[in-house]
Amino acid sequence: MSNSLQAQKPSAYRWLMLILVSLPNFGTNYAQFQLSAFAADFMADLCLTTMQFSAVTLSFSVVAGIIGVCGGTLADRLGTRRVAVVLCFITAAASLGRLLAHSYAPFFLLSLFVGCGLGAVHATSGKIISAWFPQREASFAFSLYCAIGAAGISLAQLTSTLYTGYCQALLVSGLVLLLAAVMWLLFGRDAPKGTVLPPSQPVLKYISQVARLRNVWIVALCCALFSAFIYTVSTLLPTVLASTRAMDAATANSIAGMLNIAAIVGSVLIPPIQTRLGKFRPLLAALMLLAAAFTLPMAAAPDGLVLPLVCLLGFCVSIGCAFFMAILAGLSEVGTEYLGSAQGLVTLIHYVVGGFIIPSFVITPLVDISGSLLFVAAAVLCVLMTVGTLLLPETGQKGKK
Repeated sequence: MSNSLQAQKPSAYRWLMLILVSLPNFGTNYAQFQLSAFAADFMADLCLTTMQFSAVTLSFSVVAGIIGVCGGTLADRLGTRRVAVVLCFITAAASLGRLLAHSYAPFFLLSLFVGCGLGAVHATSGKIISAWFPQREASFAFSLYCAIGAAGISLAQLTSTLYTGYCQALLVSGLVLLLAAVMWLLFGRDAPKGTVLPPSQPVLKYISQVARLRNVWIVALCCALFSAFIYTVSTLLPTVLASTRAMDAATANSIAGMLNIAAIVGSVLIPPIQTRLGKFRPLLAALMLLAAAFTLPMAAAPDGLVLPLVCLLGFCVSIGCAFFMAILAGLSEVGTEYLGSAQGLVTLIHYVVGGFIIPSFVITPLVDISGSLLFVAAAVLCVLMTVGTLLLPETGQKGKK
């Protein structure tokens, strides 16, 4: 990593910055995926069809992707703190405003803007982590960022019984997002003291530069495949387990929640292995292939094996997005100057294609035909991520040497 973007000695403040970057990711996932736990009551009160419910749940990813491009580029010019503060407050307002929505249209529109803060912070996460963390800690920092986001999905599924209804759950998640905005306002910083940031350049120059880079597009597509995997499995697995195995809703939600719990464990345990190995590609490709191998048998596995397979799957895919982001941050053709814009482009593809288009228009129709096709589709996504991994250059420390 360039010395101009990193202080000589890492500051302990970097851990607070990592929490600030992760809070919008956690809060947005918590706000959106808790709706699945209250699907029956929520759909009945707002008179929603299944397709409308899916659109409401995943709509935040559309604005998150669009904001990602603008947010990443603006962060290169104006600083990450300004962009994050403004968009996180918009997110909190939209989330709390949903308490006043009693029909599909206003609820859907407000849900769109819940993705503002996530888009801005996700697009600048690579810039922030690269500025605050030394290279030897970068993959671990990216993994913790993704793990905290996964925790939002798990807690949404596992804590639904604590609320009397979805309105109370919406209030709590809105307050969490408001807390994220306030913390960015009070404690957010662009970079460590003494850091020399690269000079600002015209917006079009940033975008045109990264849009010509083949490896940026590969990372973007891999992140989209990862997002499609996580959102599809997290959203549809409880329904598929309930319909194909006659599980009650609480049990199905608990098993689905363990996917992300296992992912959190993997996010802590796998990065030290990568640091010791010094390379991303071999470990990432092997884990994605293992994830595909654990996914396919789920359709026909006995009930007693479903939970172990889900846990193994979550462990293997845990570092997918984190390692792709770390590879992006290490690309020599991107460097520190264009990293914000590069991650903005990746965020656009990540959330719009992976978070909305693939789950809504490719995988969900397949699952409507047969619940078993969920596991086939998920395994195919893991294999495609393996292919993308092998097409990327090695940016780990030993790989570069």
